[in-house]
Amino acid sequence: MNNFVITTRSMDGNGNFGNEVGETQFIEVPDTEKIEYTKQHVVGKDNWLKDVLQGSPADILIYVHGFNNGMNDVLTRHNTVKTELVANGYQGKVISFDWACGQSVMLYLEDRHKADLVCIRLINDCITILNQQQTNGCTANVHVLAHSTGAYIVREAFGGSNISSSDASTFKWQVAQCVFVAGDISSDSMDLSQKDIYGFYEHVVRVTNYYNPYDEVLKISNSKRLGFSPRVGRVGLPQDTPSKCVDINCGNTYNAIPQKGGLTYGHAWYFDPSNNQIFMKDLAYTIMGNIDRNYIPTRTRIDDDRFTLNG
Repeated sequence: MNNFVITTRSMDGNGNFGNEVGETQFIEVPDTEKIEYTKQHVVGKDNWLKDVLQGSPADILIYVHGFNNGMNDVLTRHNTVKTELVANGYQGKVISFDWACGQSVMLYLEDRHKADLVCIRLINDCITILNQQQTNGCTANVHVLAHSTGAYIVREAFGGSNISSSDASTFKWQVAQCVFVAGDISSDSMDLSQKDIYGFYEHVVRVTNYYNPYDEVLKISNSKRLGFSPRVGRVGLPQDTPSKCVDINCGNTYNAIPQKGGLTYGHAWYFDPSNNQIFMKDLAYTIMGNIDRNYIPTRTRIDDDRFTLNG
């Protein structure tokens, strides 16, 4: 089985992808290959789309990675998400939206700029072409899973605050479930008092936000933004959000993990197969939607639309 990727990385004369922003390319990589993909893995958009829709999947999940992810990191986490969701009953497809970023934590601000450049690609070269298939008889629900800076890309793309109206697709599109994991965006930016947030909420049916109060990477992100903007992946959603939003505190689960290593682990443990079983099970329930959000067994309700992930 192939791994499906849409990449915005630049390509050099030898057919190797780099860390700068280039043309959008459609990629298929056999899941037995844990390598950096090259030109040999590029396929035409129509053939790529045909392969994605083969078997008439009920759900299609788009994974948008965070900053400081190389191609091997993207493929490794792609396989983790796909394998563990399938193990928990998921029968759909997984697509990775691989945006051009560096491979150093020192390049955070540079990666943020690259994220701005590719926001509209997520809409026009990914979500829209999948949504349009519904007019051709495809009944798959399209979902988005965004980690770290990936949440910034999704929020900006869906809200349209940094793209011109001439860029945006005129096709009316929507995703069924938008999931933020360790989201590197301001919690306040999701508040209904923000004028540019209404476009975001119009494009989603449900929003689920997983956050970890012990995420040290997002503490650093705060400091890079002058310490005035607590991140949604560290403190959760603000109070004033639509009822379509669900907030899940993962702090108890994280504290129960026996092996925690390094400053970045609290930000990335969601993708560690040795410690993420409860999270992945909850994510599978969330994406498949067979159980009402108030009765998903891997979480405990605190109050309306706020939960803790079971430890």
